[in-house]
Amino acid sequence: MLRLAFVFAAAVCVSSHAKRTPEEIVEYHRQVTRNAEALNKCLETPELKELGTRVMAKRQESFRQLRKTRGIELEPRDKEALIKWNAISHGKTAEGKGKDFTDDEKLFGYKKGDKFPASSCILMPENVWGPYFSDREAYRSNIREGQQGIYQRLALQIIDVTTCKPLHGARVDVWHTNAEGVYAKQVRNESNDVHWLTGAQSTLDWGLVDFDTIFPGHYTGRNVHTHVSRSS
Repeated sequence: MLRLAFVFAAAVCVSSHAKRTPEEIVEYHRQVTRNAEALNKCLETPELKELGTRVMAKRQESFRQLRKTRGIELEPRDKEALIKWNAISHGKTAEGKGKDFTDDEKLFGYKKGDKFPASSCILMPENVWGPYFSDREAYRSNIREGQQGIYQRLALQIIDVTTCKPLHGARVDVWHTNAEGVYAKQVRNESNDVHWLTGAQSTLDWGLVDFDTIFPGHYTGRNVHTHVSRSS
């Protein structure tokens, strides 16, 4: 399975586990809404519309090459067969899912949403990091280190909503749990040399950066998630 995601940001860093007062939570959501509105405006500029077309083409080709490399069928799926299969009860854990065929625009495009842009999230300034972050992780694109799980290509793009321009040369850190919901730092030994599913890179042209990883596992109290931070 292949998962691609785009991240648009206007902040210095991000944390998913900061504790806030009720007043801070209200202000935080106001900032998120303001930045989301700013991003929607950015996506309407001629420059980003043109860039979006080029980025979508690049992601499409990357997607097809990954499928080819991994031996995944490139021919279109049999829509009638899928609809017939989906009509059969499979415990109804995903009733109604699977009938829509996701097109490239939804996967890779810049199409904005009603409130928040599609395929995007907002990075917000934080002074409290999420658990198990380290700013000394190695610069690398493949962070799997032999961890078993569903392969994931995490494809990110960083855009500054104050200028509506992609950020080139920004440091991007990612870290998340393995398939069993455990962070590398939770099992580090005395030599402190366990670094799977953690890493950093600098954004390239168009603010793009990719990581090869696995789909993170779940642990109690949180939805499945990946930590992302951006710094200069």
